[in-house]
Amino acid sequence: LVNNKYLSDVIFLVGPRNRQIFAHRAFLAVHSSVFKELINVSHDELPVMLEISDVDPENFLQLMNFIYTGRILIKDYAQMIDLLTLADRFC
Repeated sequence: LVNNKYLSDVIFLVGPRNRQIFAHRAFLAVHSSVFKELINVSHDELPVMLEISDVDPENFLQLMNFIYTGRILIKDYAQMIDLLTLADRFC
């Protein structure tokens, strides 16, 4: 289900080019109080669209992968630092 458009009801627009990353409200809300707040505040229309322009899309996708599967692929030290920062911000 990671980044799968099927039955998704959240679209993140990530990075300076607004790369679309698909997610599911229920799944995000269960795993992150931060995402729960972001997707539940006055979002009656579906899909919920959230812009996160200051994050690298590949690293955000890795964070989503971790939230959905509990697994993560870290390429190098710099990416590990970025992912820890993202986890601190969103989880």
